[in-house]
Amino acid sequence: MVEYFLRWTTRLVSAPVCVDFAYGAFGRVISGGVRKIQMIWARVHRVPLKYFKGSYFYPGKVLQLAVTNVCNARCSFCAYRIVADTDRPTGVMKMETFKKAVDELSASGGTSIDLTPTVGDPLLDPTLIEKIIYCREKSGVTNITLTTNAIAMYRRDMFKQLIDAGANYIAISLPGLDAETYKQVYGIDRYPDVIKGISALLEYNQKCGEPARVVLRFRNPEKPSVLIRSQDFVRHIHPFLSDKVTCNFTVDYDNWGGAIGEQDMFGIMKLRKVPARLNVPCANLFNFMVRYDGTVRLCGCRLKDVEDDSLVVGNIFQNSLEELGRSPKVHDIMAGFYKGARPSTCEECSFYRPLSQKIVKSFESGTQ
Repeated sequence: MVEYFLRWTTRLVSAPVCVDFAYGAFGRVISGGVRKIQMIWARVHRVPLKYFKGSYFYPGKVLQLAVTNVCNARCSFCAYRIVADTDRPTGVMKMETFKKAVDELSASGGTSIDLTPTVGDPLLDPTLIEKIIYCREKSGVTNITLTTNAIAMYRRDMFKQLIDAGANYIAISLPGLDAETYKQVYGIDRYPDVIKGISALLEYNQKCGEPARVVLRFRNPEKPSVLIRSQDFVRHIHPFLSDKVTCNFTVDYDNWGGAIGEQDMFGIMKLRKVPARLNVPCANLFNFMVRYDGTVRLCGCRLKDVEDDSLVVGNIFQNSLEELGRSPKVHDIMAGFYKGARPSTCEECSFYRPLSQKIVKSFESGTQ
């Protein structure tokens, strides 16, 4: 469904006014309506705690591997800039840690990983390509995803290395297609590097027969039509759009548990509303993430003001992923939702996606 929507919206770039309509007030109404339907569906098709039998790790889901927690941007809509200058530990995931996580996932029948940190950019990991190659040559992991700001995409021909190594889903986050907008929203003056890297990636991917799915995710303070009509979109992006190379525009933004506010929005950017509470866990809690140092965290999607919060449930060198999925700590977090008690990170999170029977079935079948 998501892939169909991406292809459909990409075709609309020939009609900029239609894109403005789809991603403007209409898009926010539809997005809000979908979340309300999800809430109703989760309430009607409620998943009881006993259904899980104390086991919450699903190998069929994508395992997130935060290969680093360092970023080279300071995006206004991301909590990284809030934690970046604190005394938090930082680093790059060692190969030993990476191999252990990948091997465990593969042995459990899992095939998909996401190399995107909660905060950080995977291209800053100097061993990233080695890790992708390990997955391709030494494990059963075949679906390799990452999201990047593309600032380092052109450096050391990273665009070429990613395609050659076998990364098959590359998402690029960018605010607009000019230096002023980039600096305003991403807090750093690196737009020339970004557009150069994106152009090289799209050209090389096309030359190789499009082995990678590439998605350009605009976090745009301007209307989509402005971007579509821009010189750099026409020159560097539009010629490469296809069923496997698509773009989308952000309708509304998450508040990162309350860490991000309206003061962090620019132009047409708007925060989504915090959804009503429902006493079932958030589906994102099942996105197990192995952090760079081997610690394991529920929800690789969001944090609030610290990385080492109450969603950290153990370490991969002390317990396997499956053991952690059955641990009392994980169970207590999940059970807490049924009692109306949430970790502080989750209390005011607008990214909350209530669990339903349909979502759990997708975990079990590996379709999500």
